[in-house]
Amino acid sequence: MSKSRTDKAAMNFQEMSDYGLISLKADFKNEQVKKVLRVLSLRFPEKGKILFGSDLSTAWMAPDEMAVIARYKSAHNEIKKIKRSFKGIPSLCANMSDSRRSFVITGARWREILATGTPIDLSLDTFSLGDFRRTRIGGLAVAIWMINDFAVQVMCMTSVGDFLENWLRNAVAHDDIQKYF
Repeated sequence: MSKSRTDKAAMNFQEMSDYGLISLKADFKNEQVKKVLRVLSLRFPEKGKILFGSDLSTAWMAPDEMAVIARYKSAHNEIKKIKRSFKGIPSLCANMSDSRRSFVITGARWREILATGTPIDLSLDTFSLGDFRRTRIGGLAVAIWMINDFAVQVMCMTSVGDFLENWLRNAVAHDDIQKYF
């Protein structure tokens, strides 16, 4: 990641440089699939949630799809393990790392910043640590999840990454955004 500030009031964003994403599709209600996930130390999250792990995190994408978030350099090896474990079980495992970009927004007013461009309710009552949302920012498809009270991560497709980066740069530059949340 690039430089970051420690001042929680200052708004900043950084692109994640070591970001890997694996898409795993399967019948997650199937007992055989559940067993394989346990062996892999992966858990299928509840709808709209993300489960954080030390090396891998899993996020709900759809009833039959989860995102496995890893370090970029380890994604390929993780896919080999997943595919080997799912051998003979109907599933799809794909490395999506190069097709996604991810940014971290830091500062006390990240909710206000993102609320200017997304239709979802970002109030603490409806969006907190462990929540994962697929939504839009400035018309672009994104996924959003909290890292902590002062940081949120946003993922988009690589093809629109420059637009989102410019949107974020413009949004965090405004220090006149009214405190709402």
